[in-house]
Amino acid sequence: MNKLTSNLEKLHEIEEKENISKIQKLDIYLKQIISDEENIKINKVYVELLGKESEKDIDNIGVEIMDEISIINNLKLQGNQDSFNTMDISKENRIDSILKIEEDTNQFILIGESGSGKSTTLHKILYNNAKAFFERKENIKIPVLIDANQYNKGRTFISLIREKLEIENLSELFEQGDLQIIIDGLNEVSEDFEDKAKKEIKQILKVYPENSLIISTRKHGFYNSFNLPVFELKELQDKQIKDYILKYSKENFLELWKDINENEHLYALSQNPLTLKIILIVSNKGEKISNRANLYYSFFKTLFELENQKNESIEKDIKIKILCFLAYSMREKGEVRVAIGEALSIIQKIQRKLFFFYYDSIDILKELERNSIIKMSRQESITFTHESYLEFFTALELKEYFYKNKKIKIEDLSNSYWKEPISMCSDLFVDEENAFDFFEYLFKENSKKEILEDEYDFDLKERKKKNKPKKISSFSFDDFNENINIASLVALNLKERYPKIYHTAEIYLSNYMNIYLNKFYKNGFINYEKYFLILFDAISTLSSPKLFYKILIDFDWVYLWLYTEELETMKINSDKSKEEKAFFNHIAFAISRSLKDFTLFYFILDKARIYHSFSRSIIINLNNLRRILTYHIPLNKLIYTYKILKDEKLLIEIGKYDMTFFRENLNFDTYDMGNYLDFIRKYHSKNENGLNELFFRLKSLKIGSDLWYNTLYHLFDLKFDEKILLEYIEKHIEDLSSNKNYKKLISYIQCIRFENLHEKIKNLFITPEKKNFFSKYSDISISNSNNIKLKLDIDYKNLLNLKKSSSNYFIKVVINEKYSAFVKGVTSFNENSENKFLSISLLDERNLENITENGIVEEVSGPDSLILTEPLKFHPDLIRNNHKILQILDYSLKENKKTTINFIQELGITYLFHNKIESIKYGIVIDI
Repeated sequence: MNKLTSNLEKLHEIEEKENISKIQKLDIYLKQIISDEENIKINKVYVELLGKESEKDIDNIGVEIMDEISIINNLKLQGNQDSFNTMDISKENRIDSILKIEEDTNQFILIGESGSGKSTTLHKILYNNAKAFFERKENIKIPVLIDANQYNKGRTFISLIREKLEIENLSELFEQGDLQIIIDGLNEVSEDFEDKAKKEIKQILKVYPENSLIISTRKHGFYNSFNLPVFELKELQDKQIKDYILKYSKENFLELWKDINENEHLYALSQNPLTLKIILIVSNKGEKISNRANLYYSFFKTLFELENQKNESIEKDIKIKILCFLAYSMREKGEVRVAIGEALSIIQKIQRKLFFFYYDSIDILKELERNSIIKMSRQESITFTHESYLEFFTALELKEYFYKNKKIKIEDLSNSYWKEPISMCSDLFVDEENAFDFFEYLFKENSKKEILEDEYDFDLKERKKKNKPKKISSFSFDDFNENINIASLVALNLKERYPKIYHTAEIYLSNYMNIYLNKFYKNGFINYEKYFLILFDAISTLSSPKLFYKILIDFDWVYLWLYTEELETMKINSDKSKEEKAFFNHIAFAISRSLKDFTLFYFILDKARIYHSFSRSIIINLNNLRRILTYHIPLNKLIYTYKILKDEKLLIEIGKYDMTFFRENLNFDTYDMGNYLDFIRKYHSKNENGLNELFFRLKSLKIGSDLWYNTLYHLFDLKFDEKILLEYIEKHIEDLSSNKNYKKLISYIQCIRFENLHEKIKNLFITPEKKNFFSKYSDISISNSNNIKLKLDIDYKNLLNLKKSSSNYFIKVVINEKYSAFVKGVTSFNENSENKFLSISLLDERNLENITENGIVEEVSGPDSLILTEPLKFHPDLIRNNHKILQILDYSLKENKKTTINFIQELGITYLFHNKIESIKYGIVIDI
C-alpha cells in the first residue's frame, strides 16, 4: 500500500475535526485537478502531440545534461590525441520519456526553449498523479503545481502551496515526504526575488528531502545551483511532426511537409510544439512563413480575424496597441505578471494617448482573455498565455518606437530578457534602411558611439556622412561595446533578406578582432580574457566562414586559445596548465552557447585538425572543442550536419541519443559488431529499445562464441526479461554443454530461482524428490549446533503466529562486507547464545507438530550424498532448503574442508555456514 494512502487512512480514523477537514480538503483538491477542463484539455493536447497514452509511450523525450562545471571537471586533456574517449562527457546520461523519468526520479530540473512543452509536460504530470492517487497506485505523492511568476515578497513557495491545498498546517505533509512540488517557470521569478526564491528551494531540499521536487526553467541563462539532475526537452522528431500535420491538416499534408522539410528555418520552428501548432493554424489560412516573428504576426492576424467573426467589439489595431504597451512595460521591469490594477492604468494611459474612451478598460482585458492572449488569475494579476506572446508584442513595440525615434528604449541590453524581443524585432523590418539603422544602433550600443568601418572594403559614407567612422588607430577601450553579440544576432537574422548588413557585421567584427589582437593583447591589457569571450560570443552568433577560418586556422588567433605550451610538453599538472585549461573551457562554452551555424563550424574545425596536425596541444584542444560542441548542440542540428558531412565521429555522438538513426546509418560491414554492442549497452541499456536491440543482435551471433556469451551475460545483468532469455537458452542448451564458456552460463542460471527455470534447464541439475522441496514453506535454518537435531533459537509462540498470519516477513542478514542474504521467517535474538548470532527458521505447516516447545526439530529428510567436486550439477535453491544436505555439508567440512568450502562458495551459500568457515565473519540484522 502507498505510504501516503496509508497515512491518509490513519488520519481518517482520528476523530479530531482538524484532521478530518484536512483529508476532505486534499480529496477535493485532487478531484478538482482531475475534473479541471484546462487540465483535461492539456492532457488531450499532450497525447495528441507527443504520443499514445494507451501505450504509455509519451515521447516527450528528455536528455540528461551536465552543467558547465561538471563537464569541465570531466575534461581529460591527456592521453592519445586521436582517442575517442579522451573526454567522454555523456556516458552516464539518460535519454528517456519525461513521464518515465518522473516515475523514478524524485527530484530533477526540466529545461528547454520557449514553447518546447515544459508547462504542458508539468500539467500532464500533475493530472496523471492526481488521477493515479485515486487508483491507489504505489509511491504517489500529492502533486502541487506552482507558477513561479506568482512568487513575491509576501508569497513564498510554501505559502503558494498552502493556498493551493487550502491547508494551514503543512508540516505533517512536508515531514512525511508526501508532497510532489512542481515549480513551473523558475526563470519567470522577478529579478528582485530571484535569490530569495532559490534560497527557499535549497532550504526545502535540505529540510524536507523526502518530498518530490520538479523545477522547469528556460534553457537560456540557466545555471544549476541546486545540484539536481537536469533534463533538457528534446525537440520534436520527423515522425511526431508528420503525425501531427496528418491529424490536423490531412488535405494539405504533402504540400506542408514539403515546405517544412525544404526550409531549414521552418523545419526548426516545427520542432517546437507551440510553434508547430501555430504553423498549422497559419498554413490552413494560406499564409507563408519566413521567420518566427512573421509566424506570430500571421497567427495573431488570423486570431483577430476569427474573433471579428464572433462580433468582438474592440478593433484589432487598438488591441495590438494595448498588448504592445502592456508587454513592453512588463519586460522593462523584468516581470511576466502584472497586477490587474496596474494593467488597467496602462490601458487608460493608452486610451488618453490615442483618444478612444468608448471602451471600458476592464472590458478590454476580458476580451483579450477571451482571445486567449492573456490570463487573469484568482490573485488579481495578469499574465500572457505564453511568454513568447509577451516577447512578440514587446518586439512590435520596439519596432514602432525605433521607426519614430531611430533608437530603442532599453537601458541594459545585456539583460537576457531582451534577447528574444530584439531578435524578433529585427525579423519585423520590411525595408533595408531601417533594418541597417537598427543593426548599427545595436553595434554602437547608443547613438553617441561611433562605428568601426573598413576604409577599403565597403562604402557606406554616403549613408553616414553625419557620423564619420572612427579609424582603427584611434580606437580605445572605452569604445568596446560589450553587447556586440546582440548586433551579430540581428545581422544573422537579416542575412538572407539584406546580405549587405551581414557583410557589414563581418567587417565590424573583423576590425574588433584586429584591435583586440594588436592593441589589447599585445599591450598586456589586464582584462583581455573578458573581451576575448565577448568577441567569441559574437563571432559564434554571426557564424561567418571568414571569421571561423580566422579563429581556427590563422595561427595568430590559434596561438591565443588553442596552443598551450604546458600541454604541448605534457606538464599537465602545473598551475599554468590549469589556468590554460580553464581559459580554453570558458571559450569553448561561449562558442557552444552562441553558435548558430554548427555545420559550417564543424566543417572548418575538421579542416583545422588537419592543418594543425603538427601540434599536440592544438589537436587535443580541437578534439575537446568538438566534443563540447556536439554535447550541447541540439540533436536535429547534429543529424543535419551528419547528412551533409557523413562524419563517423559525429554519427557516434548522435548514436548516444538516437539509437535508431545510428543503427540505420552505421555500416555494419566495416564497423566491429563487438564495439556496436558495447556502445548500445553503454548508452541505451536503460531503455527498452536498447535491450531489445541487444537481444536482436544476440540471436544473429554465433551460438557459443565469446561475443555471444558476453552479450547474454550483459542481458542478464541489465535485467532483460528473464523468461525470454530462458526460453532462448533452452532451445540451445544441448549445443552448449561442450563449450568452454558453459561453466559461466551455468553460474548465471544458478542465480535464477529454480522454480522459474524451464524443465529442460531444470534437468541440468541433480534434483532430490520434489515432494521434499516444493511445499508452501520449506525449512530454512542458520544453526550453531553440530548435532543432527538442529537447535533453533526461536520462540514457539512465533511459530504459531506465523501459522495464523497470511504475511511473510523478510529480514536482511549481512554476514560480512561481501555476502548477504534475504531470509523469509520469524526471528528472535538470543543474547545468551555463544556466538551472538541470529538463528532463523521457517517451517512447513505440516511439520509444526514435530516442533517441541523448546524449539527442537525431531526429524529431517533429504538425499544422502553430494558430489562435492561438481558444484555446477546442483542448484543452490535445492541445497539451502534441505536440512539433510546441510548436515552432510556440515559433516564434510570436518573431513574434506577445502573441497567442501569450494563447493559451498561456488553455490553462493557460504552464509549458511558462517560459524564453520573461518573466512566468514559474524553479522547482524541491518534492515527489516
